[in-house]
Amino acid sequence: MHYLTHVAPLLIRSLTAPVMYALLPVPMRAFPTQHPDLLSVFLKPRGQMLSLHEDDAHRVRKYMARHHTEALTIDGQAAFTLHGTQLLQCDPTVAGQPPQRLFVQFLPQTWTESGRAPCGAAEDVDVTEEVLRQPVEVLADMRDGSEAAASLVDPESRGHLGPYSVLCEAQFCAFFGVSSVSDITGDALEAKRAGAPTLPGHVPLDRGLLVFSAISDGTQS
Repeated sequence: MHYLTHVAPLLIRSLTAPVMYALLPVPMRAFPTQHPDLLSVFLKPRGQMLSLHEDDAHRVRKYMARHHTEALTIDGQAAFTLHGTQLLQCDPTVAGQPPQRLFVQFLPQTWTESGRAPCGAAEDVDVTEEVLRQPVEVLADMRDGSEAAASLVDPESRGHLGPYSVLCEAQFCAFFGVSSVSDITGDALEAKRAGAPTLPGHVPLDRGLLVFSAISDGTQS
């Protein structure tokens, strides 16, 4: 199961405990609620449950609609869908998933007397095709802020003519299912080129958010 890491997470509260969760969308090819044959295997009958406040349930419904999915995840290991005011554990893979995309973060900069300085908002850029064309040795050597990482993005196509930097390491790790870019193998690269799924790693949500990543730690309803 892969999930989107380049979008803003949805923060929701547990109704039964003072805990917050950060949820991210899981891409799906079909909506199980529209296909009874899928719905019967989509929901896990003895899975975990989390009760929500009514306002949070409404926000979850809108968030799923915005991202065209019926499943959300905290860490890529377990997925949940909304039923009334409850999040129920589900298996989104029964509906199929579109191929995973790889986004890096483009950071526009400008020259100042003291050197480079940020200018403008960071932007997530889809570099999937460009990355899959690279040899594995190049990918395993990618580092945040390096020239190799910068070469993945065309700044002029983003309307930027000054200096810039690209963050890619956490995104590469999630895409290839490794803990370090140096662990990317030729087999993992070939699997992605062929469209075969690999287990995604976890990308820390570096957005100033505190993420609680276990619904099964005694806080479930």
